Amino acid sequence: MAVVVNRYRTAVVGDRRWRLENVSVGATGQTLATTDHDIDQPQTGGSSTSGTAVNTNIPTAGGGGPITFNYSGGGAQNNMSLIVIGR
Repeated sequence: MAVVVNRYRTAVVGDRRWRLENVSVGATGQTLATTDHDIDQPQTGGSSTSGTAVNTNIPTAGGGGPITFNYSGGGAQNNMSLIVIGR
């Protein structure tokens, strides 16, 4: 399994688009391509199936991604909440 967006909602606040996603990640180090550009740091909540902390990063602040998911322990992380703020 790669990164799968299970469902999402969007909201516009000022000149920013907030995308609230529920994602599942197959393994650490996998990436999610996004159509957003000028992304602020994405944030994710822990997996609902484990207590593993998951960190997200993008190559360049203000860039367009992709978003990389990193965590310890390996394996899949399912049903995580992800917030992406961009334009």
